[in-house]
Amino acid sequence: MKKEFKAYTGQVTDIDLRQFRIFKTVVDCGGFAAAEVALNISRPAISMAVSDLEARLKMTLCQRGRAGFF
Repeated sequence: MKKEFKAYTGQVTDIDLRQFRIFKTVVDCGGFAAAEVALNISRPAISMAVSDLEARLKMTLCQRGRAGFF
């Protein structure tokens, strides 16, 4: 099932703030594994939040995969 996202219109929602906070924690921690501990949420939930934020902003915020987070 494909998700539909509204383009960023300048209005910041509670969901946007949560996704930004998750992304900031990933950056501060240097990756998803450490952020998982800091946020006390699963890596798939973190990945989904970052992916949703990227879709909403229509840009890639980070590279992630087996090579790590950068």
